Amino acid sequence: MVHGEDKLSGFDYNEYYRNAQKDIEELIQEYPFTKKVITPSVIPEPIILNVVAVNIRLIQECDAQENDFKGEFSKELKQNGHDCLPVSCDVTDEESIKNAVKAVVDHFGKIDILVNNAGVVEYSSGLHDHTTAQWDKVLDTDLKGVFLMAREVSTIMMKQKYGRIINISSVGGIQAGPAQVSYFAARGGVVNLTKAMAGDLAPYGILVNAIAPGVYDTEMTHDALDA
Repeated sequence: MVHGEDKLSGFDYNEYYRNAQKDIEELIQEYPFTKKVITPSVIPEPIILNVVAVNIRLIQECDAQENDFKGEFSKELKQNGHDCLPVSCDVTDEESIKNAVKAVVDHFGKIDILVNNAGVVEYSSGLHDHTTAQWDKVLDTDLKGVFLMAREVSTIMMKQKYGRIINISSVGGIQAGPAQVSYFAARGGVVNLTKAMAGDLAPYGILVNAIAPGVYDTEMTHDALDA
């Protein structure tokens, strides 16, 4: 974690985190609403359960192979009174995104919140061992995917004059290191993309924020954490 002021850029990280925390708290305070449509891309089940606990209609964008979610988990949510629409979507593919967004709007009539959380990581020993294929895979998902999803969904939000976009970055997007060259580049890009989007969309009542969490023990990171 980076603290204090970057002596080279003059960037005050403490102020950055304070402002980010304030934005998140303000967003949470809006959750008394009961019929917002939230579109998260690939959020773990425990987080989904916390979200639907405040009665938000949920669209979970699933990898085409995530039949467990599309089947049993979505059924469980519906049985507990939550309006859940599982949608298969490849966030690296424009047509897949357009089809997914259309399915959501056709079902709910609107999209209030977008959470860009899809991500992959590729490991190597360093810069010269990191292949072009690894670079393209990570940048396409972790950065271009955020751009494509936000661009498509924000067109809906602009018509509504309301929207919330939450981009999941990483502490690695602020303080990088070796072995994950493409991942750090992509997550750093998400931070600045968020700032650019925030300025573009603010006149339409759309707030854009980024969250930079640390490492969570997931199927994707488990082996690296054990190493």
